[in-house]
Amino acid sequence: MHADVQALPIELRRARFDLVYAGGGILENLDDAAAWARGIVSALRPEGELLFHDHHPLSWSIDDSLHWRGDYFGAETPPGLGRLVTGVIEAGLVVQALEEFPSSTLYPWLHQTPHVPREFLLIAGKP
Repeated sequence: MHADVQALPIELRRARFDLVYAGGGILENLDDAAAWARGIVSALRPEGELLFHDHHPLSWSIDDSLHWRGDYFGAETPPGLGRLVTGVIEAGLVVQALEEFPSSTLYPWLHQTPHVPREFLLIAGKP
């Protein structure tokens, strides 16, 4: 279903899913991590899980030559990992894992480097 990531349709907010997967460009369209996470909580059954795999937010602030091109904390960039994880926790999810990866399978054209994270994986559960 295609929907605004911050405003899930009512038919998805009925606590009937065991797993919600988010990724492949969600983060770049996310303005309010807390509102998004509250929608995820409303969609999950108790003991359901969120699996979020996406482009690392740091990648919007560096170019392929690893030069800074923007402000990681700026309004024109996606939320950083701190805001994202805080929104998930405030919504009532329990963070089970957060991993960062130096290569990008989602965006293979990006410069690959072991020094800069290019993707992340967040797993969180609903108690």
